[in-house]
Amino acid sequence: MHRRIHWIVILLVSAFVSVSTTFAQTVIINEIMSSNATTKGDASGEYADWIELYNATLDTIDLGGYGLSDNYSEPYKWIFPSITVAPAGHLLVWASGKDSTDAGGELHTNFKIKAEGEELLLTHPDGTRIQDLSPVSIATDVSYGRYPEAGPEWYLFDNPTPGSR
Repeated sequence: MHRRIHWIVILLVSAFVSVSTTFAQTVIINEIMSSNATTKGDASGEYADWIELYNATLDTIDLGGYGLSDNYSEPYKWIFPSITVAPAGHLLVWASGKDSTDAGGELHTNFKIKAEGEELLLTHPDGTRIQDLSPVSIATDVSYGRYPEAGPEWYLFDNPTPGSR
């Protein structure tokens, strides 16, 4: 009897690991800040909203053609240039409204994130929606992110970690 229970536990754990691995096989939105007053400034010293992406795969991913948006009806509101994210790597994108796709410099979307909350979408070039983050009201200098890294649960962080964990 104990042997049978042992195998059932192993199968259940294997199934859970398989589902978790499937979930993590992409680049995802990992942390966001929608009211940045003092946390981190961009290259020009401005404190803009930001979105942190995380590569949850074992491969380097080229984000060229991926869409980022704050509008369900316009999933490609801002389109990534050809820029790569290393395995377990982070990419910080400023949601500043400056609209910069200079892959050699900072990336700035053509939209900002409302602190009172709005949707946030990440879309694959083939049209598959990778992530659809529901609106969340976030206080100034607080971020909203996944814990643990790339995990399924979201939390508010008093100590944001833009670009790293």
